[in-house]
Amino acid sequence: MFFPVSYSTLSDQAINEFLKNQYGLDGTARTGYLLRGMNDTYLVTTAGQKYVFRVYRGDWRTNESEIVFEMELLQHLDKQGISVSLPIPDRQGNIIQKLQAPEGTRFAVLFTFAEGEERGIDSEEISERFGKDVAGIHLHSASFHSSNTRQELNLDYLISQALDFIHPRMTHREQISGSCKGLQASWKNCCMISGWIHWIGASATGIFTEIRMSATGMTVQ
Repeated sequence: MFFPVSYSTLSDQAINEFLKNQYGLDGTARTGYLLRGMNDTYLVTTAGQKYVFRVYRGDWRTNESEIVFEMELLQHLDKQGISVSLPIPDRQGNIIQKLQAPEGTRFAVLFTFAEGEERGIDSEEISERFGKDVAGIHLHSASFHSSNTRQELNLDYLISQALDFIHPRMTHREQISGSCKGLQASWKNCCMISGWIHWIGASATGIFTEIRMSATGMTVQ
């Protein structure tokens, strides 16, 4: 019996060769797996530069328009003076790559590397810097517009649809089933602050995967 693949891990070596050919990286380029999440993230290192290569999961990002939306937002924030990692075009000028994986097409993007180190928000100084920079992203993203579509992260999508999926699978556990119904009812009376910056808290499900601190300030990767 043949079992289809729903999620594969792509070879570091194959990605490395792809990047050297597609982007003209020099022969010293090395690629290693960095982070597994809703996307697969690879660290690419050459003799004088570092990059981040993000491979989107085929069962998560199936619409190229959503990824174009992400790239346009990052480019918009950069033009507004916000420190963000930017997509890098290949030798043909393409930003988004289409990789043929066992499960089907997976989109991928090569990004600039955010210098600095990942830091927790564990002091008053970092909390203040974090708040100022996040506020800057929030304010500048308010003027962003795109003709491409992206799933709106509203309460219906985050709560109601999730509970609709969970509830039928919990009917044998009355307490949990009742809690799902109660939670769903209570959320209908709530409101949600909107803005692209709130995706940072969603980490891998949003545009940014981490926040890095350096002497020059904060950068979102």
